[in-house]
Amino acid sequence: MYGISRGARRWKASITRNKVRLFKSFAFGTHGGRGAALAHAQAWRDEIMRSHPPIFRREKAVQARSNSKTGIPGVTCRTDARGKPLGWTAKTQLERGVQVQKWFSVVRYGNHAKELAIAERQRQLEQLTGHFFAHPSDRVAAAMPAQKRPAPLPEPLLRRRKAQTAASTNTSGTPGVTCLRWPDGTPRAWKAKTQKKGSKILEKTFYVATYGNDEAKALAIAERQQQLQQMEGWASPRPTESDCGVA
Repeated sequence: MYGISRGARRWKASITRNKVRLFKSFAFGTHGGRGAALAHAQAWRDEIMRSHPPIFRREKAVQARSNSKTGIPGVTCRTDARGKPLGWTAKTQLERGVQVQKWFSVVRYGNHAKELAIAERQRQLEQLTGHFFAHPSDRVAAAMPAQKRPAPLPEPLLRRRKAQTAASTNTSGTPGVTCLRWPDGTPRAWKAKTQKKGSKILEKTFYVATYGNDEAKALAIAERQQQLQQMEGWASPRPTESDCGVA
């Protein structure tokens, strides 16, 4: 996709305009998942392409090039073996595969050859209209009407989605639920833990000695769901053993 690449957990959109790079990333976790994040990235890219169109073709044509020996874009001097000017050429590419040029000999025009080449170059530039489209997608985006960017996820849903994403160190298979173990590795307890918006932390531990391993884990998972509901301000009764599927 033009201007969009994929990272480990995000889409990265990047557009360069006149040597200035415009960049923004869209994380899967904060933009509704991989598909929704891609839609955000595409909408941002298209918006940037419309609001920051490529430079005009005439502007592009008058930019000085590093290999120019005259300092005048589109005007070159042809010399003999001793470096003496033989003539000046004005050259402009009107479109892909179409080029115009005109030669002014020093023998014929004398010292005015350079001035005539510069004037001819200006006449050639007048034939250039519109923007310089470095990529076909620029042309397509310029013709497209403005589109509304996908609405961002509500803040509570964003927090819940983030809280339900398992950390790389999680070994229980349930985000927010961890197993506390004795030094020999056997389970000691299961803990449910959730950080609400700000610094408040909700947590509760269920000991294996009291409930048994399977029941303690089930209670911790149910407690974790209750904590997520509290994080969003939902009214819900606290979990019971029957809620956990434990007789």
